[in-house]
Amino acid sequence: MPPKTTRRNTNKRKALAESAKTAPDAKVAKAQKSAKADKSANAEKSKKAEKSAKTKNFGTAASAMNPFADLPGTLTDPGWRRLLQPLFQTDSWRALIDKLAARQADGEVIYPPVSCVLRAFNLTPLDSVRVVILGQDPYHGPGQADGLAFSFSGNEALPPTLKNLFKELAADIPGFVAPKSGCLEKWARRAYCC
Repeated sequence: MPPKTTRRNTNKRKALAESAKTAPDAKVAKAQKSAKADKSANAEKSKKAEKSAKTKNFGTAASAMNPFADLPGTLTDPGWRRLLQPLFQTDSWRALIDKLAARQADGEVIYPPVSCVLRAFNLTPLDSVRVVILGQDPYHGPGQADGLAFSFSGNEALPPTLKNLFKELAADIPGFVAPKSGCLEKWARRAYCC
């Protein structure tokens, strides 16, 4: 005698059939969720590895796309390197060099040239600094800004700001004689960090 079919058994069979149909969908969804989690974890690992690499490369990873990325490596004085290393590892520093690179890529000319940006630190060792001269912004003409505040390596007439600096020094320091050249490299080498 065949088994009795009840409404309950029929409902169970329908439920099993439905679950069999949806099971692959559930498995796919579960696999997708797992893949998404793996991708997220891998992205996080990648970020950590990149940050670690940047730290090992003294602040920033060198990049052909960003000529400013190698600036920390241009410091020759160990004292300045030790002092400035924490700065070179900050997000603010990375944002700054990325912004400069983007502006340069858009056709803007950045002064001083990349090779001169940290020049003052290379000419004046940290342990011999006696005077610090700060400027607000570099000269903005070709061949003028040379990496030292107020210094002018051009062949034209001295800029007004440098003339004013010489006047103020002459007023404050008895016997001060303004240099004929606007290049302040000699000052930097004599422990006047510009």
